[in-house]
Amino acid sequence: MEPENFTFMGFVILIAGFLSAGFGGLFFGQVYFCILNSTTCSIASADAATRIGYAIPLLIFGSFLITTGAIFTAAGHITEHLRPA
Repeated sequence: MEPENFTFMGFVILIAGFLSAGFGGLFFGQVYFCILNSTTCSIASADAATRIGYAIPLLIFGSFLITTGAIFTAAGHITEHLRPA
């Protein structure tokens, strides 16, 4: 596999990880805001539990993808410099 492909694949995985973690943070932030402002909260408790149920796996999976994407990107850059001239 070419080093450029590792770098490109790493960037794609990084983007997917950041999107996944972002959506997880969004869901978690909605529930957190609802807990802090319980008088103006429009989210039902069952809906809040569902959002937390989605938020935690998205955050974990997103951080796994970010780590994997960083490794792939670094591997692509390192192999570009180690290629024989």
